[in-house]
Amino acid sequence: QIRFLKRTFGNKIKILNKVIDGKTLLSNVDVFVGSGGTMTAESALLGVPTISYNAVPNFIESYLVKNKLVKRETNPKHLVRTIKKFINSSNMAHKKRAKKVLNSMEDPYQKLVKAIKATI
Repeated sequence: QIRFLKRTFGNKIKILNKVIDGKTLLSNVDVFVGSGGTMTAESALLGVPTISYNAVPNFIESYLVKNKLVKRETNPKHLVRTIKKFINSSNMAHKKRAKKVLNSMEDPYQKLVKAIKATI
């Protein structure tokens, strides 16, 4: 797959060959296309224009789609169109929406500490 992608896209894309911090990666992309998993949620909540190319939505992905932080696309032609739209538009509204949703979420730290202490 890597050889195919390199032949197809040349120097227009970067294919990572080692582990990289996800937040660092996501803060340096214009658009993220994922399959509805963890990085899709992280990307969306960081305010990165995010597309889920997932045939079977999950609870978190559905929540992010409902809150307009993720755009779900399953058609390759629509996917390309959506990527171009994201690249050619200002993403300030998207970043504001992501910040608002993230700020409305509960920080689970105290609950985790309590649950861990209860098992000790």
